[in-house]
Amino acid sequence: MRIFRKIGRMKSSHEDISVKDAADRLLVSQATVHNWSKSGILRREGSGFSGIENTIRSLRSGDLGKLRSRANKKFSDNAYKALNGSFYTPENIVCEIINDYDIRKGSLFCDPCCGSGVFLSTAAKKYGNSVRLYGYETDLSAAEKTKKELNLAGYECMISNADFLTVDTGKKFDFIFTNPPWGAHFSKDAVKYLKEIYPDSKSKDSLEYFIRKSFNVLKKDGIMSFILPESVLTVKRFSELRDFILKKTSILKIKNYGRIFPGVFTEAVRIDMKKKKPSDDHTVNNSCNMYLLQSDLLNGKYNKFDIYNSQTERVLVKKIFEIPHITLKNRAEWSLGIVTGNNSVFVSEKKTKKHIHRTVTGKNIMPYRIGGDHVYLSDDFDRMQQVPKNMIFGREKLFYKFISSKPVFAYDRSGFLSLNSANILIPDLPGYTIMSVMAILNSEIIVRIYKAEFPGIKVLKSALEELPFPKDPDMNIIKKIDSLVRRMTATDICYSNSEKKINYLVNKLYGVKDES
Repeated sequence: MRIFRKIGRMKSSHEDISVKDAADRLLVSQATVHNWSKSGILRREGSGFSGIENTIRSLRSGDLGKLRSRANKKFSDNAYKALNGSFYTPENIVCEIINDYDIRKGSLFCDPCCGSGVFLSTAAKKYGNSVRLYGYETDLSAAEKTKKELNLAGYECMISNADFLTVDTGKKFDFIFTNPPWGAHFSKDAVKYLKEIYPDSKSKDSLEYFIRKSFNVLKKDGIMSFILPESVLTVKRFSELRDFILKKTSILKIKNYGRIFPGVFTEAVRIDMKKKKPSDDHTVNNSCNMYLLQSDLLNGKYNKFDIYNSQTERVLVKKIFEIPHITLKNRAEWSLGIVTGNNSVFVSEKKTKKHIHRTVTGKNIMPYRIGGDHVYLSDDFDRMQQVPKNMIFGREKLFYKFISSKPVFAYDRSGFLSLNSANILIPDLPGYTIMSVMAILNSEIIVRIYKAEFPGIKVLKSALEELPFPKDPDMNIIKKIDSLVRRMTATDICYSNSEKKINYLVNKLYGVKDES
């Protein structure tokens, strides 16, 4: 059973197909098909659609990358690239991984989704035919090309045009090195089948299936190395996968490579594991080339892998979360900015007859204030994909930057609209004013806690709802913070000096010794 599939071609540009069929062709949800039809990307003709061929080409070329990343979708940008054979691992990283290990003569070396064969060819160049090479690839042309190139170079290999997740390999391997598909889309039948053979894979993500299958076909004391999204280290849905890795393997190395894939915001990490239960004193080489106890990787209730923070940061975070506190969960209103569904139509960099609403984006949000050049939005809201209700834009509110490694909040009472790179928070925390909430969320101590607890490139509501605010705060400190923020947002005078005073007061509020 072959479970991966790619975007198919239509017989005509407006074939009579259902919404479900259109969603399956485009690898998006049915809700996204409706939204794209509503915003003019797809056009209805009778009971079918026109424009699907152009949409497929735009998806393949990357022209709709930003749109797809905001869509109610079934797959990620990374998975789409993986499914289409264009998500290649940089050769220098492959060389680094292979050079880190002494691959013995006669070892069985496998890449379970070999694509262009970069792991296999790099191993062959270093070890020749002393290592037995195995590869699996669902794309027939890629499998044949990889095998041909290796054979022409004089290397023996076994490349199978087969799905590694479902095939019986018939053997176990000493080394499995790969960059598996991330978040790949599966049909309903495939999901059902995968659930049967991998019942413990709770994330239902393709990368987890590859890790678990690789573990199953790895020899005792064998080593596997995976290139994965950084979210694997922290995101809740991978918590059971992390628990499996912690208990079943000795983690050798975790290294962050940053954004190594062009056009993809997600940072990539490498995780090397030995098929051996860890000893109590087993250490892991982390991104800072420091050795941490494997047991110390655990952080928080979701088994987050804390590979970045010093012991000082760990102690600080623990201390902050141990104080009596409240959170923003159920004590705030939240909203996304406007999702137009087609910015090229509804958004303009200049004010025009059609584009009249001055609008905030993430680029405009700085700590405490809004600045820079705005964009302008049309008032054709009925055609847009998602527009907040209840006149939230007209209220006193905080905007926050969505794409960011730390919280960045700005105050607004001017009635600005925003796109969904600038989301909205209206806090209702007992004992706190809106200005004091903004100050705390922008403060040095909260930034440190956020980066320690929620590393990544997006500021998520779920993360913000976990941040602690001291219960029954000292009202004298709150009033001083509020006063400083109001003066600071009204003028540019002594901006940095005011921030220092605010940070001092926030530290005092949390009972943390000021380090300045």
